[in-house]
Amino acid sequence: NEINNKISSLYEVKSEEKDIELSINRFKALISKYDHLETLTREVLNDLILNINVYQYEMIDKKRVQRIEINYNFLP
Repeated sequence: NEINNKISSLYEVKSEEKDIELSINRFKALISKYDHLETLTREVLNDLILNINVYQYEMIDKKRVQRIEINYNFLP
């Protein structure tokens, strides 16, 4: 039973790796579409970016610091 669990786990890892590879390939194809981009448009942003999270600022060493997280489409 332990061997079957190990085999199942390896199949899951392989499947996840394949999904990641497909996502990266889709992102590469998409990004190559905008290789010589001159203007950032709504269409470009919608194609490339899944969402943007802006967090509340913090004061660090008397400076206002704000974390911004950009999640891109097709990237794990």
